[in-house]
Amino acid sequence: MAILSQIAAGSFVSNGLPRVLEFAGTPDTVKLLFQVNASGNVWTGATGTKEAEWNRNMAPGTALLTVGVGSNDQKTFITPAVGTGFKYFDPEFGQLGAPITGTAVTQAANAQVTANGHGLETGDIVLLSGTTGMLQIAGMYFQITVTGVNTFTLDGLDSSGFAAPATAVVVRKVLYPGIWQPQSCLITNITKAADAVITTSVNHGYVANQLIYLSVAPQFGMSQASGQITKIKSVTANTMTVELDTSGFNTFAFPASGAGPFDFPNLSNYGADSSLVLNAYRNDAVAGVYLGPAVCGTAGALVHYEIIQADSFVAV
Repeated sequence: MAILSQIAAGSFVSNGLPRVLEFAGTPDTVKLLFQVNASGNVWTGATGTKEAEWNRNMAPGTALLTVGVGSNDQKTFITPAVGTGFKYFDPEFGQLGAPITGTAVTQAANAQVTANGHGLETGDIVLLSGTTGMLQIAGMYFQITVTGVNTFTLDGLDSSGFAAPATAVVVRKVLYPGIWQPQSCLITNITKAADAVITTSVNHGYVANQLIYLSVAPQFGMSQASGQITKIKSVTANTMTVELDTSGFNTFAFPASGAGPFDFPNLSNYGADSSLVLNAYRNDAVAGVYLGPAVCGTAGALVHYEIIQADSFVAV
């Protein structure tokens, strides 16, 4: 019989944010042990989460936690509805989740989607279609911020200037985004400024001093930006300030609903440090275990982990 088992183990200091622990196999069990801090508190008498466990018979996004309460330990089960636990992450690209029917997209500086029981998580990337009243964003993808069990906002989309809200939308989660980084990104805004600020529909993954190439269809107003190659000065998660003076350009704006067909404005990597190809296609794909907000550990905590792919695993 072939030996199929794999084990990965190690430790990290949490920054309080979700992360992926790389693992080349298919995990059957995952276990985390949390120290309150890196200076040696090894759980005795500690309050808060002490351990987190998962196995492949449990649903993705769940976790079984051991939580210290006073002098006692209690078991708590985390479901996707109340917190995000463990998920296996496989970096295949282009796969979409099941359609989710939404009933509204608001006109707002931060557009909000209503979709009852959507089951999505902050940071997910979704593809929109069937946007009644907002056809100009049908076919776009956005990173989201969950605001409730039935609502989430579309990062980077200011729809306040649109003519009307959407009364229907179909949402599908992009299951495994971001194989290639920096990736081509859709643009949702470009400011008129001596150093323009570009907003993207997802967290872009670019860094300062990289060169980007812009493509902006005339339907979005600022067609003078199309074909420009410019250097990034600074970044946030989904914005970048670039060395491009757009103060004399036309104003960037989404076209009216139903004005298509048109290509969405986008940016792509042109290289770095005057090179046309350096870093243009950097493969950041990893497979592993995603640790959600419920199991990533508090900032400063020392987390010990063990991931196992067993020789034999009995599924139920």
